[in-house]
Parts: sequence; C-alpha cells; structure tokens
Amino acid sequence: MEHPSKDRTTPAGSEIDALTRLFRLVGYLPAAWLLLFLSFVAWTSAQQGRLVAYGDPDPKRAGAAGVLYYPVILMLIGVIASVPVWSILALSSRFRLTVRKRDLVIYLGSLALLLVLFRCDVAGLGTWLAD
Repeated sequence: MEHPSKDRTTPAGSEIDALTRLFRLVGYLPAAWLLLFLSFVAWTSAQQGRLVAYGDPDPKRAGAAGVLYYPVILMLIGVIASVPVWSILALSSRFRLTVRKRDLVIYLGSLALLLVLFRCDVAGLGTWLAD
C-alpha cells in the first residue's frame, strides 16, 4: 500500500509534492549558480588566455562570454532570496516529509562554497564579479 503522503489525489499529498518541488528548486539553485558562474569565469579566462582579475576584463564587457553576465547576476539574486525561503520551508511542519538528505547536503554545501568564494575570495573571483 502506498504511503498517504505520496497519494497525489489527496490535498495533503499534492501539498507535499508542491513543497518537495519547491525545496528542490530552491535547494539546487546555489549549485546551479556555482556551475554557471564557474562556466562564465572559465569562458572569460579562455578568451583572455589567463585567469580573470579585478577590472581585467570588466565582467559586463567580457567579449562573447559577457552574455552570461546578466544570467549570473540574476541567478545570484535568486540564491540570496533562497535563504529565507529555505528557512521558512525548514520551519514548516512537513519539512521532514519533503526533504531528502542528499538535497539538504547539496544546498548547504553549495551555500558554504558561496560563502568561501565571496568571503575568503582567494582567487579574486568574487571581487571580479562585483567589479
């Protein structure tokens, strides 16, 4: 017999399904942003022949790779907005039914990498993007 929360015909089942989809969307957003940002950096670096640095080149004018600038910035806004959304979802009574450990690890790991990228900024990539 199928678990009642998995039944898509009951309101509770569809509500849990919607929460699961929302959590996965919010959960994978930081990881997707990291991949997009690193693709942007790699493409720009390949065009320049060296790793990008502050002001060289300006991210908005990074040649053909510049088409990724605005998607990176807009997605970063989504990542920042995902923190309160995720927090509200975590406070939900149905949180344990909707979250998988793998999704939680990917979300928290991606956020930790973002913090390291912008806080420590070892390679100067965060500074370059904020230029």
